[in-house]
Amino acid sequence: MSGKETVLVTGGFGFIGAWVSQFLSEDYEIYILSKGDLRKINCDFTFIKADISDQKSLNIVENKKFDYVIHGASLNEQFTPNYSTNALLVNTLGTKNLLESLIKNRPKKFIYLSTFHVYGQLSGKITEATDCNPLSDYGITHLFAENYVKLLCSQNGIKFTILRLTNCYGAPKTQTTDKWYLVFNDFVRSALLNGEIHVRGNPSAVRDFVWLGDICSAIKALLCSDKQLHATYNVASKFVFSNYDLAKFIKKSVEMLINKRVAIHSDNPTGGVSIPLTVCNNRIRSDLSLQFSNKIEEETKNMIEYLNH
Repeated sequence: MSGKETVLVTGGFGFIGAWVSQFLSEDYEIYILSKGDLRKINCDFTFIKADISDQKSLNIVENKKFDYVIHGASLNEQFTPNYSTNALLVNTLGTKNLLESLIKNRPKKFIYLSTFHVYGQLSGKITEATDCNPLSDYGITHLFAENYVKLLCSQNGIKFTILRLTNCYGAPKTQTTDKWYLVFNDFVRSALLNGEIHVRGNPSAVRDFVWLGDICSAIKALLCSDKQLHATYNVASKFVFSNYDLAKFIKKSVEMLINKRVAIHSDNPTGGVSIPLTVCNNRIRSDLSLQFSNKIEEETKNMIEYLNH
């Protein structure tokens, strides 16, 4: 026993979860729950092999007391077969299963890592008060999960926070990753390995990019706060790039860092319609005294180093 407070991170070997586990490990005793095999990350942790879509496999969670739970396990690969069914089983019913397993030994706080895709809005201004009308199975299943978090936590006296994340970026913390469909990861890898970046879809479409380090800081601030906080927060940086502008930035960074020419190809070379997007982060900045950073250049360098090893 370390004497530290305990944190259960579901999906702790995932793209976001590994960052969270490593970031919190200096101050907390980390437990990582995953249905996959044990993987190596650069921190001390206890591994729990369990599948949140299978209630019986969560018996070990039911009989263990955790001070805090950060729920990041979800199925995000929308291009995989039977995604609708599997996403419902994992993202929605898996969240319900996990919460029910925690009732016996209630944690002090439960943090759910959701997505801004629950809004179903890719342009204009988005606040936490914006109506949720998701346009995909990904957004729908996360919104359903949010409702289970609100219901079961409220019924059982568990403090909870829902974080609606925009587009996360940062070099992976695990030795291998399958998250190359994420636009930042895809652009850097393609530039390094192929000497070109392929901009798919509308090159003028804009996205808010939030650094994984800032997400970790927000989570730690929530764990440490004794204030009465809001139930839901947007986690956005307000650093917005169009797909083409991001490609140009990564092209410039890669060329400067490794002296390699990079070409940009677009499915729509004549451009597209640029519609402004603002995901408001005023609430989380005010409540937790947070500042958000633009680490695109730094993480491009880190991603190159990751790919070269």
